[in-house]
Amino acid sequence: MGTVKFLREQLRTAHEFLDGTMQGVSEEQAHWAPAGAASPIAAHYVHVLTGEDGIVNGMLKGGAPLFASDWAGKVGANPMPPEMGPGSPWDPWARQVRVDLSAAR
Repeated sequence: MGTVKFLREQLRTAHEFLDGTMQGVSEEQAHWAPAGAASPIAAHYVHVLTGEDGIVNGMLKGGAPLFASDWAGKVGANPMPPEMGPGSPWDPWARQVRVDLSAAR
């Protein structure tokens, strides 16, 4: 099996697991903010989706991620995730983001 075919299969399998995990999760459940350091499911969900987009379309294909080009404003997250790195405002963002699960899917 070639590298590209292998990566496609791995991404397809990962999507099946993610879709299965998110199946039946309501908007209320996705946005529930647990006590302590844990973040709402919705924040992690959009982080995974935009992260994959950045890796596949940005790094591997050498173009712009869809969330920053053709799909800008259409991925269902408001506001979009912050850039990751030292001092990233992840925690405040994760607790305030609203995700339209249907649009994100």
